[in-house]
Amino acid sequence: MSVQHGRKGRAFVLALLYVLIPNVGEAFDFSVNAREVTGARWNGQAADVEYSAQAKLPGGNRRYKKIRAQYSANRIVQIAKKSRALNPGAAAFNFAIIGAISAAGWFIDDLTGQVLTGNPGTGSGSGQAGHFYIANPGYTPSSEYLPSPEAALEQWCGMTGHSNCYLVSPTMGKYTHSGNGIEYNLTIGEYSCTNYSQDWLDTYAPNSGCTVAPPEPVTEEELQEALTEAIEELSPAELRQAFETIANNPEMFPELATALQDWTQAIEDETGLDGSEIDEDPTDESEDAQDVLDVRVVEPVQIDETDVPTEREMDELPDDLYKDITNYADNLPDLPSIPRPGIGLDHSSSCETLTLSWRGTSVVFPSTDQCQKLNAMKSIMEWFLSVVTLFGCWYIILGKRGVPNA
Repeated sequence: MSVQHGRKGRAFVLALLYVLIPNVGEAFDFSVNAREVTGARWNGQAADVEYSAQAKLPGGNRRYKKIRAQYSANRIVQIAKKSRALNPGAAAFNFAIIGAISAAGWFIDDLTGQVLTGNPGTGSGSGQAGHFYIANPGYTPSSEYLPSPEAALEQWCGMTGHSNCYLVSPTMGKYTHSGNGIEYNLTIGEYSCTNYSQDWLDTYAPNSGCTVAPPEPVTEEELQEALTEAIEELSPAELRQAFETIANNPEMFPELATALQDWTQAIEDETGLDGSEIDEDPTDESEDAQDVLDVRVVEPVQIDETDVPTEREMDELPDDLYKDITNYADNLPDLPSIPRPGIGLDHSSSCETLTLSWRGTSVVFPSTDQCQKLNAMKSIMEWFLSVVTLFGCWYIILGKRGVPNA
């Protein structure tokens, strides 16, 4: 009883809320969503993406429209960086965009998503052609990191006491060993100032002569030029997949949300209805919906329920049909007694056996257990044949009499 009272109490509260707040449960009159990405192309400056959108209106009415969103070159790079982890289906797009950035000597900032010049955390150098050097790298002793190969070689020779030190190339020197007088080669390491951060240079190469400036953002025009060649190598499907989720639904980027919101506002202005926030679930689709410019379902389909029989009416047979069936069954003649057909074995006798002998060993088939199973199968087959015969006679009699007139 307490459970029933609890349920009644909750039902009363919900009914009261529904009366007092009629809009609870339906805060908006209609909603819009993007159903699928129907096309994408690169115009040399931005990506034009076309979507099939749907508006769900009161009364089951729906509208369908093609909407478009444009994505700048910088946004294309950000999408490639994001979908590299979220959408394996866009792998060709991701490789093309990221490859174009790397080929140009740029990198993508992890925090801002901007494309910057140089390499991460580095800037330009003021050493000899933007490089710094170390004599005998990876071994002891070695020189400091210095602005020129001459300085690195001179320092190393001074540290070791070797003589006749001179450069063969910026990365190779020679010296005469002070102990045995033999001339040896000396490796000189060359490094670019732009490959190292200011923190690393301050810690490990304070005398390198490199000064690091923060990377500069790549302009939109430079980025457009770099991306054009890469995107033109993609097929339409590969470009389209960049704007889809892994489930092939439209990815809700801000550009798409803005386009959907514009359509929502247009419907509100036209109908006076209150549109919802953008519906990001495109799974509730109509199978008959076509990607046309603007299709309106004016009236929902109405069903005349007066012609649909209720469950009780379908369970009950009409009186006239019921009388015809019973009268017809009462007038059927009695079937003659039909003996059960045999299948070649005497039911009361034992099974006929076959004895096989070989080298003094005899095998009897069927055995006693097998004989019992055969007898059981015989009984089942006789019953089945009797039933078939009975229904066959019934069919012959009904076929001769014909169907009674109503």
